[in-house]
Amino acid sequence: MKPSREARFDGSFEGFRDEARALLTKGVAPEGIVWVAEDDPQDTIPGLLAAVSHPPPPPAGAHGTPHVPRALLALAERASCHRDPQRFALLYRVLWRVLHEEHDLLARHDDEDVAQLHALERAVMREVAHLDRHLAFHTESRTHGEHWVAYARPHHHVARLLAPRLLERFRGQTWSVLMPHESLHGDRQGVHFGPGVPEDLFDAAPSVAEGAAEPEDGA
Repeated sequence: MKPSREARFDGSFEGFRDEARALLTKGVAPEGIVWVAEDDPQDTIPGLLAAVSHPPPPPAGAHGTPHVPRALLALAERASCHRDPQRFALLYRVLWRVLHEEHDLLARHDDEDVAQLHALERAVMREVAHLDRHLAFHTESRTHGEHWVAYARPHHHVARLLAPRLLERFRGQTWSVLMPHESLHGDRQGVHFGPGVPEDLFDAAPSVAEGAAEPEDGA
């Protein structure tokens, strides 16, 4: 089956989850969808495919909505942080197969889709751990006092997974991690996420943490 629908969303896991829930409720098979994250430079040719049109999906747990195992949702959220342009197509295909073919699919470690999903997750979590160890923070004096700042060039979208570790480390302090595509900022109220910063700022940064090296197989 050739793709016939274009599913556009904001690029976040929450956006994908809502879009996927609506498509699964409609029974739209994965072979008929091209996933387009709005924050991804990779895009389809305008007008080539018909856009998916549907009302907002019902809330999770509502009557008629697909029931997805909690473990799969957690795995999918971490894997979605990878920069593989086919990650959302993979996630939807696994969701579809769990709901329509094999509920215990995740237990099959010899399955190609499951293996790829775990490979994406491992790469993401490896980079989170790498940055947690190697971020070099320096202090800046600001009106509210000392502010800890670090610069990083990660391979993947790791800000939301890195945030809890930094909150634990910098309890009661203010801090920021500045990256080319996103940023995160912590204070006494919690964590705030923002846009990335210009690349030229990295040239003058005291120290820039690079993402963990990818193994040859991309896992």
